[in-house]
Amino acid sequence: MAKLIGRCKEMPYYAYPDRPDDYDKYMKDQDAVMVKLEAESDRVMANGSGSVVGFIMSFQVADSYASYRVVKASPLQLELIPYSDAYQISAAHIRGLNMDDVRDQMGRKTAMNKIFGKKSA
Repeated sequence: MAKLIGRCKEMPYYAYPDRPDDYDKYMKDQDAVMVKLEAESDRVMANGSGSVVGFIMSFQVADSYASYRVVKASPLQLELIPYSDAYQISAAHIRGLNMDDVRDQMGRKTAMNKIFGKKSA
């Protein structure tokens, strides 16, 4: 059973209906942070140590994804990555997640990276 412990503090974020003065700069700043978080997630997948802390889990929502970073493995704790539209999955969905789900997503991402040639960090 997973627990949501908040949102990723590194990610620039504004709460709707507020809008940043320079939206293009805001998105560039978000993109830069997301690249760092994804690189960390790739390192976790490539490490092979069994650690999952830092891995990014993604769930399809509307026209994008809800992204969460694993903060702690036992008990499983996640934090929201409020990227772009900051989509979220339901609290019940989060509570239903477990380590098997994390490992399953890691396996699927590894397989997709192999198919499409993305190199892990």
